Amino acid sequence: MLEALLHLLIGVSIFVVVFYAYTAKNKLARQVTYIILVSIALSMALTGLSDFFAQIDFLSFMSDLFRQLSGLVVFVELVLIIYFTFIAKIRNKNTLLKGAILVYIVLVLVREFNIL
Repeated sequence: MLEALLHLLIGVSIFVVVFYAYTAKNKLARQVTYIILVSIALSMALTGLSDFFAQIDFLSFMSDLFRQLSGLVVFVELVLIIYFTFIAKIRNKNTLLKGAILVYIVLVLVREFNIL
């Protein structure tokens, strides 16, 4: 139940960022949207490779490697989002957008560390 709620809140925060990226033509929102999209694509590809190599007996050791890389992609994504949101010179005064990005970061960290 809590995990479903967590995924729902992550989806809503992504929706808010995508909304600002394409309706308000906000540069920060576009950067974060691209980072999230690339992270999801890389994680899916690495997880798929991991599942593929797990089925082959002599390559099963590579399955763990690709799972670790998939987890690393998520943390690199979060570091890039934090950099573009709070450190880079992209100035944005929209508190709803920054709040949605912050909620996304916190909830993804909660999901990755299995806190719930």
